[in-house]
Amino acid sequence: RGVKGLHRFLTVHDLACIIHPEASEAGGAFLESILKSVAPNDYVICVSHSTKRDLLNFRKDLDPNRVFVIHSAAAERFQPVTDRETLVNVRRRYGITDAPYFLSVSTLEKRKNLVSLIEAFFHFSQLNPDCQLVLVGPSASAEKAIRTKIENLGLSKNRVRFTGFVDDNDLPALYSDCLAFVYPSFYEGFGFPPLEAMQCGAVVISSNGGSLPEVVGDAGLLVSPTNTPALAEALHQVATSNGLREELKKRALQQAKKFSWKKNTEELIKSYRLALGST
Repeated sequence: RGVKGLHRFLTVHDLACIIHPEASEAGGAFLESILKSVAPNDYVICVSHSTKRDLLNFRKDLDPNRVFVIHSAAAERFQPVTDRETLVNVRRRYGITDAPYFLSVSTLEKRKNLVSLIEAFFHFSQLNPDCQLVLVGPSASAEKAIRTKIENLGLSKNRVRFTGFVDDNDLPALYSDCLAFVYPSFYEGFGFPPLEAMQCGAVVISSNGGSLPEVVGDAGLLVSPTNTPALAEALHQVATSNGLREELKKRALQQAKKFSWKKNTEELIKSYRLALGST
């Protein structure tokens, strides 16, 4: 820093700990100190327009022209899986029955809003008793609240399944085989799981929080993370309409094509060149 022609670039993925401290794990003070260290002549890369807006609201002194939006992408291994034997074997590996299932992939933390998903699934299941909900992800601070909600609603372990950590190589099969992927998160700086699911051709039901509308676009059903009845209705629509599912699967695959690491790299190089040209 201070060397002529040398520029500092920082990448900001989200401001979750600052915007939703009540719904995030610890780390807000550390993130805040990093963001406050950004100098006016630094360059910042944000992974979504939503994150850029959040950053500029937090640091109103920063020049918007020095803050670039470069979307992330899903790994290429996330592709539709159609081999029946593979799908069956992955189900068995994680204790998932042959019944149709809704899938959610995230850490079990409060920001992911899984308690609302449990409640929405309960209301949905009153009229649709044959479906199950599969929760994929490592244990975190909200797990106790999630399990308490399940117990209080009287949902059995056959209806709601916790898989814990799932190997990345098995995720494409789970995404491909689910009735729909559900992501009711309060806030995301980007949102990898919905994109991974879309790249596998899954139907996506997502909240409209943070960057998620940017990632999902019109390829999925978007609902407010605080509107549990709307989430339950979205589950019902997907479960009862073959036509809607087929249409959303087509849209998902098209939407996913808008994101790639090749495009990410090209945009990153472009931002470096712009910075060098301003020397």
